Amino acid sequence: MFVVWCIACAIWYIFSVKGLSTDPATFNGTSNAIAIVEILFMTLGAFLIGFLAAYYLQEEPIKKWRIAYFTEEHEKKELKFATKALRQDKATLTNEKAYLELQHKSELA
Repeated sequence: MFVVWCIACAIWYIFSVKGLSTDPATFNGTSNAIAIVEILFMTLGAFLIGFLAAYYLQEEPIKKWRIAYFTEEHEKKELKFATKALRQDKATLTNEKAYLELQHKSELA
């Protein structure tokens, strides 16, 4: 729908506003090129305004998503760190237990 609207407005702009004609005898390449460049800039501006409006309309949901995502990522990193620390503690305790058992056996012998 937007493309059809852009084409209709471009044709209107070239022939009504700029006053360019389709007659080959009065064809002016420079004027046509300038009109086409102007249309391209206007279309680019329309796209940018549309994206800006969509961004501002979606800004609050995007903020909520960012907060949820980064909070979740932070929690995952904390859990991984805690898991790693617990594994190290378990390995340390296992080694200490084995050492104490060995020491106890050597005292009995």
